[in-house]
Amino acid sequence: MTKDKIIVPRGIRYIGEWKDFCFSNFLSKCIINKQLPGCGFTEYCINGPENVILCSPRKMLLKNKYDQHKNDIYLVINEMDKDPDVDKDISKDIKNPNLDEDYQEKKDNSEIYERLYREIDTYTYQRYLNNQPAKILVTYDSYRIVKDILEKIRIFDRFVTVVDEFQSILHDARFKSNTELSFLTYLAQSPTAYFVSATPMMDEYLEMLDEFRDLPYYELDWGKEDPSRIIRPDLKVLTMKSVGTKAEEIIQKYLNNDFEEIVVMRNGVPTKIISSEAVLYVNSVNHITSIIKKCNLQSEEVNILCSDTPDNQKRIQRKLGKKFVIGEVPLKGVKPKMFTFCTRTVYLGADFYSTCARSFIFSDSNIDS
Repeated sequence: MTKDKIIVPRGIRYIGEWKDFCFSNFLSKCIINKQLPGCGFTEYCINGPENVILCSPRKMLLKNKYDQHKNDIYLVINEMDKDPDVDKDISKDIKNPNLDEDYQEKKDNSEIYERLYREIDTYTYQRYLNNQPAKILVTYDSYRIVKDILEKIRIFDRFVTVVDEFQSILHDARFKSNTELSFLTYLAQSPTAYFVSATPMMDEYLEMLDEFRDLPYYELDWGKEDPSRIIRPDLKVLTMKSVGTKAEEIIQKYLNNDFEEIVVMRNGVPTKIISSEAVLYVNSVNHITSIIKKCNLQSEEVNILCSDTPDNQKRIQRKLGKKFVIGEVPLKGVKPKMFTFCTRTVYLGADFYSTCARSFIFSDSNIDS
C-alpha cells in the first residue's frame, strides 16, 4: 500500500478554511487519514459545496451533527435500524442480526421505506431548487436504503459518499459481520467512497482485506508547514486498584471544589483555566451506574452517554432511579454537567464544546473488551 502525503497549507486550522480542498482532488475511492481529530473534516462534509452522503457507525454521532445543523441536512431516521449494543462485553456470545435478509421483500411496501422515499425526494428537490447542496446523514446499516432511493429518483451519481470513522467496520464486525460486509458490498456499487478517519485500521489489517488493500491512501500532513498546529495532550498515566476506587477519588475532588488549574495560550494570551467539569470514559454501563450510586451523584450532576438500547435504559433506571436517563452530547453554548460518563459508543467523533473539562480514560484489564 503506497501512501501519498498531502501538505496542509500554513494558516489552515480547519478543513473548511482550505479554499483548494475538495473531494475531486482525490481518486473516487480511497482512504483519507486526516491525522488530527477535530480538524473539521466532518464539518466540511456538511458545509462544503458537494452533495454528500455522510455515513457514520453510531446514531448518537449523527444526532450530534444533526442538532448542530438542523436546517441544512437530512438525518435518516429508520426504525428498523436498531442501535447496536456496542457496550456489551464482546467476549460473550452476541446475536448477529442481519437486516438484509428480508429487506428486498419489505422495501417496496414498507411504511418506513415509503416515508423515507418521500422525505428524501422532497428534501433533495428543495435543495436543488434553492441551488444548495444536499447533505444526507445515515448509519452504515441504512446506507443501502438511501442508495436505493437516490437511484430510483436518478440522482445517486450526483452524490459523494463519505464513510466516517471507517475503522468501525472492522471493530463492529465482531457482533454484526453480515451487516458490515453488506455495507462494503453496497459501497463497491457506489461511484465514490471516501474512507475517512484520524485513527484508521493498522496497515497490516488493511493489507489483509480485499476491500481496502488496493485503495489509494492519502495522509494529511499538518506538521510540515506549521508544526505548532499539532498540540500533544498533557497525558498523565496512573495505576489503580479498581475503576470504582479511582473514579470515586476523582469525583470527590470535583465535589469538594478541589479543581486542577492550567495556563494555556488562547488567542495569543496566557489564560488560566480551572477544570470544573470531568468527562470519564468507562467502558461498562454497570461500572458507570455503580460509580454514580457509590458517589451519591444526583441526576442533575450527571450525563450518561452510552448505547441507546432497552437493556441499558433498564439497567440505568433499575439501579439509579427514573430520573437518570441516557443523555445527549451538549451543543455549543450549552453548559455541560459536572460529570459526563461515556462508553465507547460516543468516542468516535462527537463534538464536546466544554472549555474546561478534563478527560479521564479508564482501562480495566479484567474486561475482555
